[in-house]
Amino acid sequence: MRANVELHLLSLETQLYQKYQLVILHFLKYAFHIILSPG
Repeated sequence: MRANVELHLLSLETQLYQKYQLVILHFLKYAFHIILSPG
């Protein structure tokens, strides 16, 4: 039973990650741009 619940949570995380992957990547790019740009 426990393994089943963990599996469900894992698939849920995977779905969320795939959904927001582009958003996360854009955010990271934006953050790096701010950090690396002088001033």
